[in-house]
Amino acid sequence: MPFEKNQIYLYIDCKIGKSLMRHIIIIVFLLASISTFCQTKHELDSLTHVLEQISVDDQKYRLIWDSTIHQFGMNSPEFIDLIKKMNLQDSVNMLLVGNILDRFGWLSKEETSEDANDALFLVIQHASLQSQLKYLGLMKQAVSDKKAKTTDYALLIDRTKMYQGEFQVYGSQLNYDTKGNLHIFPIVDEANVNKRRKLVGLPSMQEYVKLFNQTLSYTLPISDQYKNKIVIRGSITDKNDNQPVPNVSVFSINNQLLGMADSSGFFQVLIAEKNRNQKIIFKKKYYELSEFKLTDFRKKVIEINPVLTKK
Repeated sequence: MPFEKNQIYLYIDCKIGKSLMRHIIIIVFLLASISTFCQTKHELDSLTHVLEQISVDDQKYRLIWDSTIHQFGMNSPEFIDLIKKMNLQDSVNMLLVGNILDRFGWLSKEETSEDANDALFLVIQHASLQSQLKYLGLMKQAVSDKKAKTTDYALLIDRTKMYQGEFQVYGSQLNYDTKGNLHIFPIVDEANVNKRRKLVGLPSMQEYVKLFNQTLSYTLPISDQYKNKIVIRGSITDKNDNQPVPNVSVFSINNQLLGMADSSGFFQVLIAEKNRNQKIIFKKKYYELSEFKLTDFRKKVIEINPVLTKK
């Protein structure tokens, strides 16, 4: 999910539960017993079983993501606990899938099964940027070899772009704000995004956003709204109660109004690339003025989450 950009990726340590550790040990021994060439049906069946279980493990926490947000909220202990469990599972899954990919390459659905083949993409899509970039080239070759889906590769491209603060290409990545509302991550040359989506087998953006259980609508822009622009976006919260602060005005250093935060404290404003070294100022009645100096000169999309203090 898009929220994962701000997650901390955990790695196997002494905090792993005993049952999970036993599960990992069993799989590691199973993988060690399989030939690197993996030519027999028995060996492929073993790998298929491992990957199918990984596919289930990848989704088990994501299946209750939305319901946990709606029931408890984004800042609740229940949701934070869910994130921790999911991060840990993702790290374990990537350790196992990375071992498989390094030894056997990208296994097709014909060699394994559709669920097993899907697991390779799902685990990489939910891994750290370092792991995604490591296997991006391998997946590209797998697409050429008809072992991986073009649609999945497009989603991985978008995910790596987003994590690096670049505009996404196909519009697949959406982010949650502090109230659990979804927002589309900025898209390069957005006026032509549906053409690119069609080329890789994805539905239009209008159809895509309908897949989410949200009151989210989409209108295709007629021009490239981000050309020669830097996007600054994020959510604004109160220092005392960590709750969203709505309707905060966002100004440039020369007192030009760039935009306002919505009712969820979410904002997205644009500045010219040539002004990327300026300050951004957040103003709201009864709150101390807050300034933020832009320091990252590489990113096209800069995410900041200001915390305001009441006077």
